[in-house]
Amino acid sequence: MKPDLLPARAAIPARWEKPVTAALVLFSIALLAIAVHRLIPIEEQPCAYGCTGVDWRGAFRPAALKVLRGENPYEISGYMNPPWTLLAIAPFAALPIDIGYSLWFAVGMAVYLFVAYRLTGSLLPALVIVLSPVTRVGFVNGNLDWLAALGFILPPQIGLFFVLMKPQIGAAVALYWLVEAWRAGKFREVVRVFAPVSLVTLLSFALYGFWPLQSANMHSSPWNTSLFPWLVPLGVYLLYRALKEHNIKWAIVSAPFFAPYVVLHSWTVPLMGLPVPVIYAVCVAIYIMYGHP
Repeated sequence: MKPDLLPARAAIPARWEKPVTAALVLFSIALLAIAVHRLIPIEEQPCAYGCTGVDWRGAFRPAALKVLRGENPYEISGYMNPPWTLLAIAPFAALPIDIGYSLWFAVGMAVYLFVAYRLTGSLLPALVIVLSPVTRVGFVNGNLDWLAALGFILPPQIGLFFVLMKPQIGAAVALYWLVEAWRAGKFREVVRVFAPVSLVTLLSFALYGFWPLQSANMHSSPWNTSLFPWLVPLGVYLLYRALKEHNIKWAIVSAPFFAPYVVLHSWTVPLMGLPVPVIYAVCVAIYIMYGHP
């Protein structure tokens, strides 16, 4: 036998695996941000729905800058999410608008992919969801579906702050956690899990008034794609199944069916909770309806 002339590839020491992985992830995010900055230009002036970064420059960034100046974010007509959402937005909003938008896009796509991977258990269906035409509209708009989705894989005490950033995506998950907390430890466990978000919500009312009224008329928005109330029974069944099986994925799928307002790109978030073959089938339909990547 001929000796192997190629040296064996040196294994990465165990203590370096996590730092190397983190470095590769950060490097990938940086490359994506640079690509977004070069390929998807964004400007300061407001624009109509459908233009690049409409949510970022029309609502989220201006509202975050209001908070950084100690002002009321709900003076921005397009902003209606919980005020703690702005804590996540502020570091990006403080940057020049184009750089902040590029990083927001890149970090959001990376987090969305990670959450989809965790929930589906495989990289391919996660990529199919993230790269679908409808999902990409959310990223181009500068929306924050990815922040709400991140809450699905966090401990409930922390995850509640995230899923409630977009109730049309996460309210059913909050209800699922409420029932599961009651099952685990009755009233004491419910208080332990829900006290932090409840106290912060009450404090936000003291600071900014009853801000949920900001979204009272969103059901009449021209870009509303909600099927409420016609598919509420389906949502009830899916949530019942989640509670019966102790499976959060069905709660994730059920959420939009309870919501009076759901924009198109938010419908891809529940795909993360579906069985993989169903994900492929739905995404094929999305590609057929809305174009190629």
